[in-house]
Amino acid sequence: MVHATNETLRRTIASYAAFFFSGVSDAVTVEFSATVRDGDRRVAELGRACTSGSRRLVVVANYTDCSTKMLTVLSGLPSTRVVPVMLVSPAAALFADESPPAVELPHTVQKPVTLRQLCSAIERAIANEPASPLSRSLSLSVSASSRKLSDGTLTQGARLATSGQMEAATIEQAAARPGHSTVLIADDFELIRSLVQQLVAQQGYNTLVAANGEEAVALVRQHYDVLAMVLMDCEMPEVDGYAATQQIRRYERERGIPPSKQVYVCAMTANAMNDDSKRCFANHMSGFLAKPVSRADLQSKLTEHGRTPTERGIEAIGATRKPKKAKKKRAR
Repeated sequence: MVHATNETLRRTIASYAAFFFSGVSDAVTVEFSATVRDGDRRVAELGRACTSGSRRLVVVANYTDCSTKMLTVLSGLPSTRVVPVMLVSPAAALFADESPPAVELPHTVQKPVTLRQLCSAIERAIANEPASPLSRSLSLSVSASSRKLSDGTLTQGARLATSGQMEAATIEQAAARPGHSTVLIADDFELIRSLVQQLVAQQGYNTLVAANGEEAVALVRQHYDVLAMVLMDCEMPEVDGYAATQQIRRYERERGIPPSKQVYVCAMTANAMNDDSKRCFANHMSGFLAKPVSRADLQSKLTEHGRTPTERGIEAIGATRKPKKAKKKRAR
């Protein structure tokens, strides 16, 4: 459930939440509440239903839009069944414009909210990990970009595969289907990387993953002959997605691959504005997907542009060409 009176914030958070739960096999419903009264009512109803049933309720709410009644109800529900995540203003604005919380809120995200921050906060909240109260958490980073998926992510009773499990499944799948169409996912945030990997695998592709641009370029060089697409995060440490794409294009030029037959490098960016898309194309990326990546958009990209080198008319390295038959000279 997403609770916020601001429509832009509500839609953004709802899309982030939908992305987080995209790997869950069970149906996940994202509900909205745009008024304080409606929020109080739905939290009470859904809270009772989840407490008595087998499903879990995740409530992502803008703190300034929450009544004392809602906060009290949320704090009184069992954390194993109802998971509240609060969106709060930065510390300076909070203490200047907002009253201190009437109850302890263990899971918070500072605004403006990024996809990475919200996914990390929901992951911690669902895992029921101990977190600092609101007054302490404001001074701490909540992005947790280096967090490892050591225990997987529990989502409404279904556990997403851990990065280790995904890696093992990837190796097993690739061994069972050598030469099969492969998609490389490059993203420094492990949770997003794992979720996108699962979406791609569900479309029938083998997958490779990289945590930065340097790893991505190395994997492209190693597996180019089966590579159908590269999904490239733009902002990564060490070597970012833009520089990595330029290195991939340099490698293709060294192999004599013309631009029309190059691998499709699809940028994944949370800033899919006009200037950002121009930067992607200026760095020789083929297209882009806006984060959070939706299943439908990803499937559309793969269907339209996912092509192995053979399908693009490129011979594999070391492939032997059939000798041309010598033409017989006509007797004069």
